[in-house]
Amino acid sequence: MASGLATVSEPQIRQALPRAVRRAGTVYAIAFDMDIEQLRANYGDPYNNAYVEIRKILQRHGFAWQQGSMYFGGDAVSSVTCVMAAIDLAQSLPWFASSVRDIRMLRIEEINDLMPAVQQASGV
Repeated sequence: MASGLATVSEPQIRQALPRAVRRAGTVYAIAFDMDIEQLRANYGDPYNNAYVEIRKILQRHGFAWQQGSMYFGGDAVSSVTCVMAAIDLAQSLPWFASSVRDIRMLRIEEINDLMPAVQQASGV
């Protein structure tokens, strides 16, 4: 372990996080992986626009884009919200079910942003 890293407290790390994930406790998230060939066949080009449609639906359910195809839920998001959001995606977007390779609900119990540790260790 790099020296100095242990001097960073959890509250300091939490302050460096985006506001949506600073709170203590459980955060629910949705992660998915699209089959690009199927997405092109079922959605058409530019297929990247499909991600905008997905984002709009997930935002309506209280999710915020985190990175890639990962969305973190806000304070009101529960496991039930995750299921309802997945159902909404399948029912609202006719190409979604045939193009999604994998979709998961995640329950995050601890701070999962490692960038503050990387930045502290590297002096950035």
